[in-house]
Amino acid sequence: MKSPHGAAPWDSRADHATAISPDGQWLVMFGGQSAKEGGRKWKRCEDTWRVKLEGYTVSAWHRIGDLPAAAQFARSSGLAQWLAPDDGWPFSGWLLTMGGHWTPPTETLKAKTEDTDGMKAHHEETEFKAYNDVVGLDLNSLSDKWKVLEASAPWPARDDEAVSVTRDDTILIFGGGTLYGGGGYHQDVWRLPKASEAYKLSHGAATEL
Repeated sequence: MKSPHGAAPWDSRADHATAISPDGQWLVMFGGQSAKEGGRKWKRCEDTWRVKLEGYTVSAWHRIGDLPAAAQFARSSGLAQWLAPDDGWPFSGWLLTMGGHWTPPTETLKAKTEDTDGMKAHHEETEFKAYNDVVGLDLNSLSDKWKVLEASAPWPARDDEAVSVTRDDTILIFGGGTLYGGGGYHQDVWRLPKASEAYKLSHGAATEL
């Protein structure tokens, strides 16, 4: 255990994203949703944090660029990926996330979690939107702002999908759902070869959110 619950400077949360850089030096965490009052009140998190793993201390966490209003939807675990072209698996500095969902910034849950019908009704009544965008953060630049790399990708909008980046700089995305609380699942697989080239990932690329 690196640190006990509650010791890190960021709020406890669920449905966030984390990634370790290809060189194994950095851990980055962002997004998700935080609960209070025993899970009754939920808040969407827009913050992004990173920490160096070697010589880790709780005080070493550093807050960097927040997800702006256009991207403050919960980003589920596993959706953060580092891009690294295959010339020796270098640390590219670009962190990508894609898809996910938006619900209102704050949410009050009146039903108890063991109330199946109440939870289902809550999910059906809550405004929900799935996304098919690709957003990136260049951690090698002086800017801490997330940038839109693709506002509307050709694959259908989805949440809780799986994403992977291969050694030859190919992005793979598959699965995911379209309904709050689960459901409407996709069974497709999409591939983008030479992703760094496709998104022109150099310093200052893309459009700031």
